[in-house]
Amino acid sequence: MSDHAKYVGQFEQAGIPVFKPYESEVDKQVCRYGGFTIKSFPLVHDTRCMGFLIEHPEMGRLLYASDTEYIRYKFRGLNHILVEANYSPDCMEPTNNPKRSHVLTGHMSIDTAVEFLGVNKSPELRNVVLLHLSKSNSDEAQFKAAAEKVVDCPVWVAGKGLEVEMNEFPF
Repeated sequence: MSDHAKYVGQFEQAGIPVFKPYESEVDKQVCRYGGFTIKSFPLVHDTRCMGFLIEHPEMGRLLYASDTEYIRYKFRGLNHILVEANYSPDCMEPTNNPKRSHVLTGHMSIDTAVEFLGVNKSPELRNVVLLHLSKSNSDEAQFKAAAEKVVDCPVWVAGKGLEVEMNEFPF
């Protein structure tokens, strides 16, 4: 859990409110900060991880899910999807790599991410951001192209300095 919540204490010391649903036995929780409503839901990983459905009047509905093998839920009316696309079997390192098992059982493949996008796409979808790409087990251009085939909106790959407009409406 330390790599997932490593700096929480520092945020709290700085006066930043932190939503910590992982500290509860209840899987789905709701929290409100300012105009934001944040709903948590459990993910499939080798340690307790949560995804978040975040709503705001100006932004609409944003789904964030990383560090998961798959997402067992379907969501309606999403405006923005930020989802893990960690690896492709075609790009995987040799089978004797000790991290291979962790990648395969705790992270989402591009094929699974694309399937999730297809199930959750809607006319309201404005942006897709692919997250948590493995440095050695992924291909950024291939992943972006695969996602673009199933959604009718811009697809981005998260990286340093990326800024994406997150308004509900494009004006």
